[in-house]
Amino acid sequence: MPYVMNRFALALGLIERGYEVPGGPPGPAVPNPCVAELGRSAMPNYANYDDFTTLDVRKEHNRARRALAAELDEEEDLTPSEAHWYAYNEPINVPSGYALAVMMNFLTTTDAIPQFAAAIERLMRRSLVPGGTILVLGGVGGKYQAIYPELDRRAHAAHLRVQYGFGDPLQAGERADELAALSTLIRSVWNKLAALAGDVEHTKEKLRARGAADIFDASVPFRLPRFRVRAYRRGR
Repeated sequence: MPYVMNRFALALGLIERGYEVPGGPPGPAVPNPCVAELGRSAMPNYANYDDFTTLDVRKEHNRARRALAAELDEEEDLTPSEAHWYAYNEPINVPSGYALAVMMNFLTTTDAIPQFAAAIERLMRRSLVPGGTILVLGGVGGKYQAIYPELDRRAHAAHLRVQYGFGDPLQAGERADELAALSTLIRSVWNKLAALAGDVEHTKEKLRARGAADIFDASVPFRLPRFRVRAYRRGR
């Protein structure tokens, strides 16, 4: 996943600057009208943080700028004051203007919200510039039903606007070509692992019981789950 997200971030940066990339938006390539602002607030697209409970977006933003200033001072033959200017041409006390930040697989149970409460508060109150948006993608059943209302409540308390229009669950893999590509990939991985493991009948039985026989059985139509989206925006 880090490799995939790194490639995605590189493509996003090219699109923002008006370059054409394979699979990019249709129509002529034009720079994003906020390309200068996005460039000034950009962080390394390979940044990776493992502990969400300790992540402070503003702190990491400033740490990256200090590292960039040191790198420019050393590698670009700039004076310290010149390197500082290039790295800090946005005021240091302004929250980061991320083009994209991705955090995965932590709000999967109701006890996760109290556990990550401080980090969620920092994320909602301090990390978004005007127009910035937090997108939450999750499941449609089980404990997820209690998670979304609590996130809505915290977003309101942080003076974020809850973007409505996401009431109906969405179906992953609606495009036939994407569904076919994922089916081919997942079944090929299964076949490779099964060949290494030997007897996998017990595992197959467990998968059948969970309605997941499509992972290994080509006669069963391959499907992906439904999901929900919640969107919280700073300003209008």
